[in-house]
Amino acid sequence: MVEPGDNQRSNDEHQEPPPPARRSTFVRSLTVELTTSLIVSSLVASSPLLLVLSRDLGIALVVWGGVSLLLLAVLVVVLYRHPEFLRKVLELLPDDLARWSGTALVWVGTGAALAGLVLGAVAGVRTWLASGGACERPLEIRVVTTPEALTPLRAAAAGFIAGTRDGDCPEYAVTVTAEPGATPVRNGLARDWEQDRTGVGTQLLGPQPDVWVPSSPAEFDYASDRSDLAASGSPPALRPHPAPIGRSPMVLALFGDDDGTVYRESARPGREATTELLERFKEAKVRGIARPIPESSTAALAITPVLHQAVTNTGLAESGEAAERFVSPPDLLAPDAVSLLCQLRARAWEQPDGPPKGFAIAVPEHVLNDYNAGRALGDRCDAVDAGKAPYDKWKLYPYYARDLPALDYRFVQVKWPGQDDRERDGVVQRFREWLQDHPLTPQGLRTADGAFQRPAKPDPAHPYLDALDRPGAVTVPTVVKGTDAPGVQDSLDAIGAVRDKVLLTLLIDTSGSMGSPTTKRVNRSRLTHGVSVLRSLVGQLKGDDVIGVQSFARATGGDQTPPVTTHARSGLVSSQQADVVNGKLQALAAARSDLPLADAIQAADLQIGKKHVIVVTDGQSTRTNPDLAAALDRLEAFHDRHPDVVVTFLLTGPSACAGSPVAQVTKAVGGKCRELTGDPDEAQAARLLAELR
Repeated sequence: MVEPGDNQRSNDEHQEPPPPARRSTFVRSLTVELTTSLIVSSLVASSPLLLVLSRDLGIALVVWGGVSLLLLAVLVVVLYRHPEFLRKVLELLPDDLARWSGTALVWVGTGAALAGLVLGAVAGVRTWLASGGACERPLEIRVVTTPEALTPLRAAAAGFIAGTRDGDCPEYAVTVTAEPGATPVRNGLARDWEQDRTGVGTQLLGPQPDVWVPSSPAEFDYASDRSDLAASGSPPALRPHPAPIGRSPMVLALFGDDDGTVYRESARPGREATTELLERFKEAKVRGIARPIPESSTAALAITPVLHQAVTNTGLAESGEAAERFVSPPDLLAPDAVSLLCQLRARAWEQPDGPPKGFAIAVPEHVLNDYNAGRALGDRCDAVDAGKAPYDKWKLYPYYARDLPALDYRFVQVKWPGQDDRERDGVVQRFREWLQDHPLTPQGLRTADGAFQRPAKPDPAHPYLDALDRPGAVTVPTVVKGTDAPGVQDSLDAIGAVRDKVLLTLLIDTSGSMGSPTTKRVNRSRLTHGVSVLRSLVGQLKGDDVIGVQSFARATGGDQTPPVTTHARSGLVSSQQADVVNGKLQALAAARSDLPLADAIQAADLQIGKKHVIVVTDGQSTRTNPDLAAALDRLEAFHDRHPDVVVTFLLTGPSACAGSPVAQVTKAVGGKCRELTGDPDEAQAARLLAELR
């Protein structure tokens, strides 16, 4: 007897497996579900890596999609070539799990697909909006350096900005500005970056820098003097990095005609001493060396002591005073090496016949290379075609000496109180690392040991030192170490010791017309222009010079102000006296009427003895100088009584030195007359001081 249950079991045992079509459909369905599952798994597994590699969701989804497609391709190939593998896996699963796995995987796959769709849409919209919108403002760091290093550091900053961009948007901005000289930087670091302290408000040297690149360790030591910083209520923290970012030897350069007389192919550049080099210059009748103004140029401070010694050793000058005049030609004075070379570049178009003969130019090697190559020189002058006439006649050829100093640029982080945040600190460190990884040798500087390696082939984008070679010859030495720059204070003391003492009174016209604009292509008032030059002059005086400030204008109506007013009595030029003088100059205002020039000179408070008086005026007119003949007689008598009082008229315009009444007054008092120009204030002040000394 057969039981019903046994019959049912027998039927189940003899039931045939599902047809191949059903198995194939099941395999395909399960393939899709497993693929979707793998996509989700790949996202979960790779998300930490994606977060590290990229903060952009769009890029993360692209990477995720690529990984998923790769897994899909592998899975499809495996399942379609080996379907029995999947069947065997499913047979191993319990019936309930096998039955529910398909449904679960469908739900998981659907969720993953929807999530991917939403995330992809969000990323797409975000990318679309970002592509049409403005970039976020990049974090800015501020760099200050010498004028001579502006061009190479700006090129490096541009490379840093481009190399750290986030897509189309820059992450950082780097502003590079020029320092006004070692002493102003020293004062600025001790005064929250103030230029000076006056009674009319604070004047800054510029934005407070995050990075300072001095020209040498000597400049850093001078400007970071502990006693000065200790006197400040909130001094910045200075963090110098020991490794130099570039080195550039000082050279003496000659124009073509003089070079043709001095140059010898047998000479080995950089092996002879400066004295030996100047012996050859002497034979070529070199009559002066143009060096920047030391008070505003650390390059000039570095080279001046060795020049003084060599000039006297060779007999080009008989004394230290004469040596200082030898290296300060009045027609070739400029606040820095960049300005000096820009002055020569401008003259090339004004004097097409060629450069002046008999002068050597003392500048850093890399700046001379920029000049010869026609590159832009800092903020002073734009690029030119170096091969175009007449500029091709103004090329300078360098001479090296083993005892000439080299500029040794260092990276110094400046942390101002209240501005020291981690993000800014991180950017400064990244910029420093960039400079270490991308040396400034393509910009014409040498390595720390003074080495220079030529590129395998010419690189138009980077001049290296190619512009210094003589035609048809490679004359730039491979290694020029140079000496270290001397102490800044030592150089200042050496220069001060050989300069004549100046007793100076500044007599400034403050009549109403001085508030009018000048006609001299200078976008400021006559009084402002004159005061600016005088303040530069004050900065170039030495400690035993004497200076005072007076002004003159005619009182009107009930005004009881005397016609000549003393604002700062004469005193030795100390830092305190300089602050007082600068403050009084800055506070001057144009008002009232003209006081005749003769009356102003006679009414001024002048000490007896050798004295220089600088009269700053717009020249006035014959209408405001009535009875000029009688006034001139009085001035001649004044000059006879005080022959040691030397009067120099400094005209702001519109009147010229040949105009009336200035020409007649100048002659009567036995004085001089100079007209202000659009040249840098420091250069005009230096020329004026050179004449006074």
